[in-house]
Amino acid sequence: MKRMWSGNKHGVSLLELTFAMAILATALGVTARSLVSYYVALEVQERRALGIQHCRTVLGTLREIRDASGQDFIETIPLWIADQEGTGDEAYAELIDDLMPGELVTTACTGLLGGGEPADPMHVMVSSAFPDMLGRTARVEASTILTRQD
Repeated sequence: MKRMWSGNKHGVSLLELTFAMAILATALGVTARSLVSYYVALEVQERRALGIQHCRTVLGTLREIRDASGQDFIETIPLWIADQEGTGDEAYAELIDDLMPGELVTTACTGLLGGGEPADPMHVMVSSAFPDMLGRTARVEASTILTRQD
């Protein structure tokens, strides 16, 4: 009898091709998942940077109010904050042009030494809360201490 197949095979069998495709599909799946995770993390970092910029904008405005108010800044700053936050969901919207969708900027001020009511020196903390791409709430904060300039 004559053999139809010789000892030297050329090409690949269907089983070898199936294994190669399975390995390739696994590698592509892991790579795609990593790229999606990277994109989500990058988007959150961009939103955090924007939130911090919004906090810095509010702090800069509070410093300007302190400079313009002189000794009365202890009364003026809490009134300005109450006026801004009294507008509801759009707090600080006239100050910050590019609020993120769902972003909530809040400000708190207390006396530095004893806490409680604002006093000189005054601890001011501004926070920005916003949803990330997965719907979870992310929060960034910036704070400063304000005192008289004399």
